Amino acid sequence: MMLRTVLLVDDERQVLETYRVILSEEEADEGLDELAAIVGIDEEKSETTAHKQEQFHLIEATQGEEAVEKQRLAIEKGDAPYVALVDMRMPPGINGLETAIRLRQQDPSIYIIIVTAYSDVGADTIQLALQHDFIFLKKPVTPEELYQMVRNAANAYKGTDDETNTGVDLDRPLYQDQASRQKVLLVDDEPMTLRLAEAMLTQHLAVDVLTASTGQEALRVAHELLPDLIMLDVRMSGMDGFTVCRALKTTDDTKEIPVIFLTAQSSEEHVVRGFQAGAVDYVAKPFSQPILVARVSTHLNLYQQSRRLKMLSNTDALTELPNRMAFQTYLDMRLRDAAEAKEQEGDAFSSEAHEFALLFIDLDRFKPVNDELGHEVGDKLLQSVAGRMRKSIREVDLLSRIGGDEFVLMLGGGASQENVSLIADKMVHLLCQPFKIDEHLVQIGASIGSARFPQDAEEGEDLVKHADMAMYEAKAKGRNRHVPFSKDFEAYASEREQMAAELRTAIADEQMQLLFQPRLLLKTERIVGVDALLRWNHPERGVLEASQFIDLLMDGRLGEMAEHWIFKRVCQQLVAWGGQCGFVLPVTINLSEQRFNQKELVEQIVDVANSIGMPVEMLGMIEFDIREELLMKRPEFALEQLGKLQELGIRITLDNFGSGRSSISWLQRFPLTGVKLDRRLIQEIGEQKADEVLGAALSLIQALGYTTIAEGIETQPQLDFLTTKGCDSGLGYLLRGPITEKEIVSVLEELA
Repeated sequence: MMLRTVLLVDDERQVLETYRVILSEEEADEGLDELAAIVGIDEEKSETTAHKQEQFHLIEATQGEEAVEKQRLAIEKGDAPYVALVDMRMPPGINGLETAIRLRQQDPSIYIIIVTAYSDVGADTIQLALQHDFIFLKKPVTPEELYQMVRNAANAYKGTDDETNTGVDLDRPLYQDQASRQKVLLVDDEPMTLRLAEAMLTQHLAVDVLTASTGQEALRVAHELLPDLIMLDVRMSGMDGFTVCRALKTTDDTKEIPVIFLTAQSSEEHVVRGFQAGAVDYVAKPFSQPILVARVSTHLNLYQQSRRLKMLSNTDALTELPNRMAFQTYLDMRLRDAAEAKEQEGDAFSSEAHEFALLFIDLDRFKPVNDELGHEVGDKLLQSVAGRMRKSIREVDLLSRIGGDEFVLMLGGGASQENVSLIADKMVHLLCQPFKIDEHLVQIGASIGSARFPQDAEEGEDLVKHADMAMYEAKAKGRNRHVPFSKDFEAYASEREQMAAELRTAIADEQMQLLFQPRLLLKTERIVGVDALLRWNHPERGVLEASQFIDLLMDGRLGEMAEHWIFKRVCQQLVAWGGQCGFVLPVTINLSEQRFNQKELVEQIVDVANSIGMPVEMLGMIEFDIREELLMKRPEFALEQLGKLQELGIRITLDNFGSGRSSISWLQRFPLTGVKLDRRLIQEIGEQKADEVLGAALSLIQALGYTTIAEGIETQPQLDFLTTKGCDSGLGYLLRGPITEKEIVSVLEELA
């Protein structure tokens, strides 16, 4: 194999001899340690590499003019140097910077590494060097660092005749986004490193660079200015980079900020420690400018997409009101504030200061308007309803749209029953007034149920449930009215209790059934998997979909029994299909929070497989759907649990993506097979803001390298949009409805 050429330029013969030992096959003599000390090669910090290093063909020069001439001759012979190592000071001739400029003029593709022992290189010298894309290498340096820098630079070399040359002009800034300037915090205790990195980044990126020289200063700056990315040196006096990173990840305001470690230690141990501390990437010292710029740009873009997605995901696209997720977040915050105040104040706690109420507002006669006048009129009506209510509420209140024609008004103060009833009655009257939509005069109404904290419930889930029950009571009493929650509401609760009792016998009596909805590649419509769907063949109520009973089914021990039955049934079907057809499709199963959190989950899975004689290898055809918010509750535990499942071969899909609960750094670490988009995003395709959210979500998933899956595809415009945006696969009645276990056999025979 032809050796790649490196040009060495230094007026000290001892330095050239040391370079030869490191970069070529020349053996070190007994005096190498002494030489290394003289020329600034740090032998004590280096580690002998176990693998055989690449050897380079070396051209040597002791003066700048000699180097320029030797490069010219080498180019004529077709042996152009890939890299030049140039000493900064070489009296009495031209200095290293001028030498480097002349070398670059003869070959624009050569990588120049300027070696210097002087830490007082001026900013003007740095800027001049960076205009020509030179790299500084500061002594002392370990042999490993020197070798890796030369090898990386040689790998990046593109000659003038190379077809892969992109022709990128490195003399002009790259990745510029003039609309906004992101902030990058550089943390290093070496002033020269800070100046170099800042100059490299500001030349090629439209960023504002902040600097800190200690871990304590870095934490202060991060909390005060909230940068978009932090570049953190691993080895600093005092608080090291690992400690700083862990501290950043423990506070709400900084835990999402991506951290890139700067390290001269490229060992696997340091890389693993960095990722465990919460970093998203690392850059090896001494810097390669193209690598530094590319990695910073990539993570800034990912972070920007993530923040934008979270912001958009908390807004209802049609009405621009806070959506269900935003409502839930605010509700959790109100309850948490009250709980903390109660704990801190003890006997002096007054609940009046923390009282609030929920009004559940459901529009009456909206569906007939939507069906008769069309979805466009229906959408405009919802916008008008939102606008009318928004104008009538106080600054302390929060109005959200949580569903199709459902709204929630959280009353922030004055939550006595009298005040709640006055506001609710005002809303009923307000929404009874006609709406002028285009040429139509539309008359609707509203049924409102209310519940107060803490009088009606102290837990958020119960408070929502009670307001919802009161709203249904308002509908039952004739609609177009407000009904406050009362503990006398027994009918609804009684019916639910009866259904829960019937569920206890449904599994044993084999009333449960699995259907399978095919998942298709959107471009080819080829079936690539199926989702398991639970149905209840109720002897009196008929066939019930999971949404009608799943909340009751997953409550406590009953849910564990149901999930065990589902998993075992899927395993049995995989074995049966494999025996009949010699071919199976991956089957996706929803995994609940209770089951995912079980420490013995993996053992239970293996036990089920063994009990039915299923080969453990066939577990690779099972895919668990796990909700986004579930993984983010305890990400460290989730990472460990997912790793165990992955070892069994089980695939993992992140479900409900787009709810705004994800962290980019954790998404990069979770061993995922694919990501399912939040069904709400699919339903709202066609609305401009919704399309922006979905486009941002798809871009982010694709940037992370995961397969994208859309569920709930019901219209051709939805399919067309998803296909255009590069979504990989999907499910929905437009593509294919659920099929039975027996019908799967026909599908498998077609695919085999």
